[in-house]
Amino acid sequence: MGSDAAFIGQYASLFFGFATIPVVLIDCITGITILVLWILLRMKRLGKHLDHDIVSMNEAEDESNGKIKAIEKGEPLSHKDWSAILLYAAIWMLVFTITWFCIILCMWRAWPVGAAIPVTTVFLWISWTILLPLPSNRPLYGPWNSPKSVLGQIYRKIRGRPALYFCGLIGFFLVVFIPSYFGYGICVSTSVDPITITTTYSRSREVQYCANPGVCHVYLTLPRDTSTGVIVNVHTKELASSSDIITVYLDVVSRNGSSLSTYSRKVTGKSWAETNCDGLKRGIHWIDVSGLSPDTTYYFRAGLGSNENLYSQEKKFKTLSDDSNKITFITGGDLGLSEMTKKMMIVSAAESPDFALIGGDIAYANAMSSCYRLWDLYLLWWEQHMVTPSGYYIPQILAIGNHEAGGYGTFVGDIPHFLAWFPQEFGVGLNDRSTYHAHFLGTSGVVMALDSAITTLSEGTTQADWMSREFSTTFSNCTKKFTVYHVPLYPSYRTLDGFPSAQLRDIWVPVFDKFDLTIGFENHDHAYKRTKPLKNSQVDPKGTVYVGDGAWGVPIRPSLAAAAGRYYLDYAVSKNFVVKVDMLPNAVNITAIDDNKTRFDQYSRSL
Repeated sequence: MGSDAAFIGQYASLFFGFATIPVVLIDCITGITILVLWILLRMKRLGKHLDHDIVSMNEAEDESNGKIKAIEKGEPLSHKDWSAILLYAAIWMLVFTITWFCIILCMWRAWPVGAAIPVTTVFLWISWTILLPLPSNRPLYGPWNSPKSVLGQIYRKIRGRPALYFCGLIGFFLVVFIPSYFGYGICVSTSVDPITITTTYSRSREVQYCANPGVCHVYLTLPRDTSTGVIVNVHTKELASSSDIITVYLDVVSRNGSSLSTYSRKVTGKSWAETNCDGLKRGIHWIDVSGLSPDTTYYFRAGLGSNENLYSQEKKFKTLSDDSNKITFITGGDLGLSEMTKKMMIVSAAESPDFALIGGDIAYANAMSSCYRLWDLYLLWWEQHMVTPSGYYIPQILAIGNHEAGGYGTFVGDIPHFLAWFPQEFGVGLNDRSTYHAHFLGTSGVVMALDSAITTLSEGTTQADWMSREFSTTFSNCTKKFTVYHVPLYPSYRTLDGFPSAQLRDIWVPVFDKFDLTIGFENHDHAYKRTKPLKNSQVDPKGTVYVGDGAWGVPIRPSLAAAAGRYYLDYAVSKNFVVKVDMLPNAVNITAIDDNKTRFDQYSRSL
């Protein structure tokens, strides 16, 4: 699931564009210089005027030795000399540009390194050989050469100075090899401060995830019925086979230290073999565990095959209550991979939530398959820090963000990692997973994770029609209704009429208003906000409250002055935060908590 192509979404193309800036600047400076000199030449303000001002490449090379002698004698260059110089400069600029782009394409894996290095080296060397003048003591033309024979020219030049051309070949090989080989498989990470860049070579020198036998990641995601089911996700170095099947053993009592056979239940799952862009393989597994009892503690171990030494240590989770008035969860988005991210994870876990609702922009991998280690680091931190004081693993429900897809409107099949590593529905095949889904929160609560114009699945009114069907049928008895999505409909920092906020309001708000959405959890703007109750985008005490705007671990906005005075904002501040949500019989309470554990905003939404 997910393409291994070099350019997925707008961000990979943007990073590639940044890499071309040096060559564009050099070309611009060189081009302007050539143009100015050419204009001066045409105005006869440059060089000695001769009767013949037009020069061909062969003529330019033929007279190169005479030109050099003229320079050595201090004689002024003729128009023809200057024409040759400008022509040579223009051709070298073109050669330099082509070489640069070949190297950058290789670094971005748009061209295999095994082909890019020799082809680019030969191109650069042949160009240099053709353009380099013949030695002054050698005739330009001979039996192996004619004005129309490029191969003949190359032969005569190499025969005349073999050591020079051999050294040139070695030099050009190094010029191409060093950036192409050591820069191949580039990953531009915007999730940490400062921005970091890794390559296949640098990653091979780092500690590898999933390099040791057994389980390397275990984490939980939630299906539609959160009270009776859970999805156990496992990564292993080993790949699944007909004899080695991914399995989870679980029980309502701890069997820590005992054999797997002592657990009361055994559930097998599904697997696929992932080979990442660095050629490393791992097994990606998920087990749909259904038929559980609500509000119950389960102890489990997960692994591949029958070798107990390759299974995870015993862990535990708790299913959600089927009573919607007893559920607490944490929500936030725009996590990144900073020290603030870890700090907010610790703050979140200390609240003992039943689950975490994540609003996108998680590892900031930007749909670059070469950035897989960012996802590994996110999972490692989650497993270490998102554990309650009582030792419960905290499951996740996740919405997709633009930094998962590399931009907006991305073809869903091209997105690496997010859908493949985070299943959120039972019985859905690897290639059929959706970027929007709904989950029961007890018998009278529901949360829908939505796709805010991130992928092609969000086009048109498809998602709005799906929400209408779900609200009117499956979740018709729910009184506590939540949505989570990445791009805010009512932003605290960006413009109200920006893309895709304005377009999403036109499509989604009528559905939210029709079915009395309780709270919409928004993200993306890297600040905190809470709106007044809104209906039809107007203040209405019976309307929906929108809470956001995604600042779990990323750098916050320096100022919200541009949004000051917006009619829909009730409270806004630039802070890192998570939101704790308590579902009560007649209300939903929200509490915004910062990295110092300060509860800086509290609000009760009456039902």
